[in-house]
Parts: sequence; C-alpha cells; structure tokens
Amino acid sequence: HIQIAHTDPAEGKHLLQQCENEIEIIEALFSLQRTNSIIRQLNRDQRVIHPPKAFLELLQASRNLFAATAGYFDPSVQPLWETYAELVTPGRVDERRLSAHIEECRTRIGFNDVTISKSLVAFRKPGMALTLNGIAQGYLTDRLASLLRRAGIRSALIETGETYALGRHPEERSWRVGVPDPATRSRVIRVFSLDDRAMATSAPSGTTFDKTGRYHHLFNPHSGHCANDYDSVTVAAPSAMLADALSTAFSAMPHNLIMERISVMTDVGILIVGA
Repeated sequence: HIQIAHTDPAEGKHLLQQCENEIEIIEALFSLQRTNSIIRQLNRDQRVIHPPKAFLELLQASRNLFAATAGYFDPSVQPLWETYAELVTPGRVDERRLSAHIEECRTRIGFNDVTISKSLVAFRKPGMALTLNGIAQGYLTDRLASLLRRAGIRSALIETGETYALGRHPEERSWRVGVPDPATRSRVIRVFSLDDRAMATSAPSGTTFDKTGRYHHLFNPHSGHCANDYDSVTVAAPSAMLADALSTAFSAMPHNLIMERISVMTDVGILIVGA
C-alpha cells in the first residue's frame, strides 16, 4: 500500500507508476521466487560477475549489519529455509532427520564467507545460498521514500513489506501505524506515531512450516534452529532497511544482548511481545 498526498490526481498516479517500476527493478534483483533474478543466479552459479550497483549496495549494508548484530543478521541462512521447507510438513516432522540436516547446513552458513566486490560476488564454501528477505523489503521501502521525496512529496505512507511514514499526515498530525497481535493478526496491540520514520515487525507466525508454529522462517544463524523466544519483535528506526534487518536479528538474539546493542544505536526503539 502506498498513499500519497497530492493536489494533482494525474501527477499522483504518475508517481505511483514510478513506484511500481521501482518495485519491479528490486524484485528482479532480490526475489527468490523469480528464476532469473540476480540472487537466484548467485545461489545457482555460486557467483555473480560485475553485480548491479543496487545488489552490491544491499550486500555491503548487510555485511555492516551482520557485524553490528554479532552475526544474528545473517543472509546466508537460506540453506536452513530449504531444509525446513523440505523436511517439515503440517502433519509430520522427523526431528532426528531434521537435526542431522540442520547440522550439515551449519557448515554452509556464515556471511563472512561471501566475497563482495565491484567485480565479483561469490561464495567461498560450496553449497552456500543467500536470502535477503530480511532486509530487501526495507531497502525497497527506503528507495520509494527517496523517489517520492525527490518528486517533492511531503506527505506519504509507504507499506511495502515494511513501513515508512514520509513527513506528516495530510491532516497535520503524525501518521499512526499499528503493531499486529501475533496471535490474531486482525487485532492491533499498539499504535505508534511516525514522522519521517520507519517501522518493521518480525514474528514467527508470519510464515510457518507446521501446524503448531514451532517451525518457521526466523532462524538463529548460530544454532540453526528456529527462533522461539519472542512472539514478535517490532523496531522503529530512521530507515526501513535498518528496522527490517534489526527486527529479523533481534528475533533470534538473547534479550540482554538486544538491550546492549540498542543502547549504542541512535534513534532506534523496540517493542518485544511475548518474552
């Protein structure tokens, strides 16, 4: 959802079309669903020569966040996704077999083993794979905010996976954004006021592999297991990319380490549900 306050409906529609074009560009780089995307090419061939500028930019940002979160934000967890998707079904889980596969996956995880340069992105260990689903939506959201800001827009709400409130609401108040109840997505448990700020929420219930929700898409890169300490983690930050990556990382991080990391970050807030 993208809401733009504009005095000219035709120009507003034109800007929305530009946003759609930008979404298409980012999808072509980072979508794991598209067989011809750059990230699918990287995972298939184990290397990409002369990567596109935006692809390189997000990988470099990911490396910085990997370091800032003590490795809890790690895009190289894609082999875990593939393992859980294959071995966990709604009706049955072979835990012994799953545990063995998780241990094998851990030998292929580690973002430090990804070479990142203008001329080459490549894996140093065979069988590695990346997912940027924990940061790419935020990156896209920020790019759309920049596009609209350059076009002179002073009031907009962008919700493309993560949320960015550009300026103030047309009614001269803050934009109000709700945090969904992880148990009942149709219910809001908290409302935040945002002005030129972003918000992202990560929750195990977002994508689950089994009926109980024990196995899901949020992984602890250090153990290989699903992160089940919290029902949801919401982060507010100056950029959607930062909020997106931190909500992902904090979902698997011990509470004391979260507080330690938050204490040295500028203008970052957090809401944890169900500790």
